[in-house]
Amino acid sequence: MKKMSVKEVLDKFNNYYSLCHLDKDRNPIKKGLVFGDMVISQYCGGIRAGEYFSYKFYNVNRKGRKEYMTDRRLRKMIYECNNKKYFNIFRDKTVFNKHFDSFHKLGWINLESCTKEEFMDFAKSYPNCFAKFSDGKQGVGARKVDFTTESPDEFFAENTGKSVLLEDLIKQHPEMSAFNPSSVNTLRVMTLRCADGKVRIMAAVLRIGRAGESVDNFSLNGIAAAIDEKTGIIATKGIGADFKQYVKHPDSGKQIVGFKIPHWDKLKEMVGKAANVVPEVRFVGWDFAIRENDVMLVEGNEYPGTRVWEMPSQRGLWPKLKPYIDEINALNNK
Repeated sequence: MKKMSVKEVLDKFNNYYSLCHLDKDRNPIKKGLVFGDMVISQYCGGIRAGEYFSYKFYNVNRKGRKEYMTDRRLRKMIYECNNKKYFNIFRDKTVFNKHFDSFHKLGWINLESCTKEEFMDFAKSYPNCFAKFSDGKQGVGARKVDFTTESPDEFFAENTGKSVLLEDLIKQHPEMSAFNPSSVNTLRVMTLRCADGKVRIMAAVLRIGRAGESVDNFSLNGIAAAIDEKTGIIATKGIGADFKQYVKHPDSGKQIVGFKIPHWDKLKEMVGKAANVVPEVRFVGWDFAIRENDVMLVEGNEYPGTRVWEMPSQRGLWPKLKPYIDEINALNNK
């Protein structure tokens, strides 16, 4: 991690302090105490500034903070649970699609390896599609493509040989589209393949895009709300990376809290099967789309961030994970 200057640290602190509305009372002593606590937490506990404010650690005691999945703890757990030899299956979306094709259920093509003839056939079959980088992260560079208005020849010339993946557009369930029709509003479901071989859902989140945005990623202005994994009902308010909370979607007005995810039982059945395809990677964050009559797997993440669940929940995931991680470590050390 890049070492920050004093000015950069102060600027970042002031930004977060303002986003959390802590500057309302204009109390310099309180602000100084929070700053000191943040700095000590970062250098002694490995707690990043974003984590400190996302989890409101300025209101949480030392014992409570230990329940959260800070980046340091997450990194350690990932390498205890997941065999890095298999990481590329999840990091390269083309490789992922090949391994999970029966769960993916979409037409797709990779511009890095296809011929022009194959590409033109794809563009004819799927004139409206979605482009993303095969090795991309957090939705960066992803966009919709319309070959009825955009020249397929020019697109191929500009992107051939690049790690660009084209996929048929996902037609999401009308109830999901009602939140925000410009993005596919997906579910992030985190599973752990435990020492006893059973797959357990550790956390689930609905991610919703904002008006006009083509992606729903939390890091790209999206909204996240935690789901009760037993019932499929949204259990918390939605929250954005800017710390604003929402009972209803701010653009569409659709109610977030209490919404029941369609086909939740089908999703649980599918995620249980998907989590056994690469058993060497135990902890995975799966992204699912809900369609009118079924569910489909969009992608999997071998290093899923937990903030997207812990932030709207305002409670840590570690107490739920720890007993199972201890059993996995005991199994690994036999």
